[in-house]
Amino acid sequence: MTRWGIIGAGNIAHRFAKSLNAVQGSSLVAISGRNQAKLEAFQKQFPCEHLYLDHDQLLQDPQVDAVYIALPHGMHAYWSIQALRAKKAVLCEKPAVITSKQMEEIIHVAQLEHTLFMEAMKTRFLPIYQQIHEQAGRIERISASIGFQFPLDQYATSYLTNKEDGGALLDSGCYIISWFEDYFQGQPTIQSLNVKQHPIGFDLHLNASLAFANGIGQIECGMDFDSLQELEIFGEHHIKVRPLHRPQVYELDGKEVQVPYEIDDFYPQIVHFEQLLAAGKIESDKMSFASSLRCAQMMELIRSAFPNASQFPKQ
Repeated sequence: MTRWGIIGAGNIAHRFAKSLNAVQGSSLVAISGRNQAKLEAFQKQFPCEHLYLDHDQLLQDPQVDAVYIALPHGMHAYWSIQALRAKKAVLCEKPAVITSKQMEEIIHVAQLEHTLFMEAMKTRFLPIYQQIHEQAGRIERISASIGFQFPLDQYATSYLTNKEDGGALLDSGCYIISWFEDYFQGQPTIQSLNVKQHPIGFDLHLNASLAFANGIGQIECGMDFDSLQELEIFGEHHIKVRPLHRPQVYELDGKEVQVPYEIDDFYPQIVHFEQLLAAGKIESDKMSFASSLRCAQMMELIRSAFPNASQFPKQ
């Protein structure tokens, strides 16, 4: 049995807790956050024994075996490291880090403490993802677009509009970057980049083309448009995946293939994580330390080419 604590009580924490209910042998025992009323409302929907207004108190709870980090992006690295030092296995919401240096620090601490860490890049754990990977064959180009309309009335209050750890690339573009990381070899170079930055400083919309050793990756992501959220693979086969971050259907050379979820899009990553924990592993073979580090390096490369890149955290 895995006894879970959740750090953060926002929308993503609710989705995680709902999926966790379907995982046999697991239980939610604690949640931490800044707002007592919000925690109590969460507890009514997802019963758990302990509510903490201090994340450190949750990490000191001996009943907690593993934690799910459901905080804003900029807090992921710090609290992942704190949890690992407390010998709590860590499933961290994507993107795990803002800089590659942060990921290197997480890897170091996970290895030092011999404690499991995994980035919750949920797409990689879906049954459909492995099936596509096995059928893709030789790859020449991957082109993908993901976008949504971010509400204007939330600009002043959401972490997604922070200039350092918000923006389209980190929030949704990271899904596309994860596909690139898995399919392409070598460190990329930027062939082209067009970015629209909001006056506040975050990236509102970007288009980029990355050249890898074995192909081209084309990414579009934005917070100012609704896209089809489609990814296309060109090469030995033509594959279309939609939506690219939580697919259940894809087209292989024009033929539709359906691979429905088991429970939902969170469930497979939780099951995989718990299997790793039970086996005494400290990293995943599906979303390894090296994969998370390489994803961070790619996003860092793109962000370093923004017109006012000096505002972003450094390596």
